[in-house]
Amino acid sequence: MAQSKAPKDVLGLGMHLVRELGLEDNTDTLGRWLAHHVAELIAEAQNAKTAGSRREAGTRAVEVILKIWEHRDVLPGHSNPLARFREMLSVLDSSRDMFSNLKRQKGTRREVLAGDVYSRVSKLRRAIQLLDVTPAPDKTPFGDNAVLFLSDEERRLLKILDRWPDLLGLNSEASPEDIEQGSQPEAIAERLRKLTDETIVLLHELHDELAKTKEHPAETAGAEAATLAKSTHKQKSLSPVPKVTDKKPLAPRSRR
Repeated sequence: MAQSKAPKDVLGLGMHLVRELGLEDNTDTLGRWLAHHVAELIAEAQNAKTAGSRREAGTRAVEVILKIWEHRDVLPGHSNPLARFREMLSVLDSSRDMFSNLKRQKGTRREVLAGDVYSRVSKLRRAIQLLDVTPAPDKTPFGDNAVLFLSDEERRLLKILDRWPDLLGLNSEASPEDIEQGSQPEAIAERLRKLTDETIVLLHELHDELAKTKEHPAETAGAEAATLAKSTHKQKSLSPVPKVTDKKPLAPRSRR
């Protein structure tokens, strides 16, 4: 895929690598040497005296840039656009079992309320973890050039990470304007505040249900048992009824 890109795009990718590998706080000596080497090749490709020299230097620069890009997973800094999301990927990896806990559970009124509270608190916890490690948008020069050279799978992953609130359903009730803002921290925090308010309401309802047990324990237990029995009876009533035939039973043989 990278080989089909125009040389000017590859040189743009080279400028991105020069910036990321040559950062002053980069302690990777090899990385800084590569940045210096690529910068020299790009300068020669742009400033050589003759057209032939510029083409030859450009070819060398493209080869070196693409060779370095093949090792983007281990390059320092944010040479790889996905490197900005390392911490977020770690949080998501630890949350693989979370989505099974967000399903509504059946049971008594108290059990359903407790399940809803648990689901919302779990969602809040993961969302706050992701919000705390959400990187700032990449507005560095030539950053878009690097995205062009990602594989199709890497670009899909990058798009998902940029819109991670969708993974938790935080955009389900958001306005089009909020969704358009994507993963901007302010918009996400506002949605989490609304989710917190909804959770508090559910906690009050659960509190009231538990208070009923304290006031009328026998009546509450009986009501819940009746609800479960009614639900079970309804399920049985939906079961297919065996067909009744018109055949008469055989008369027993008389003994001789």
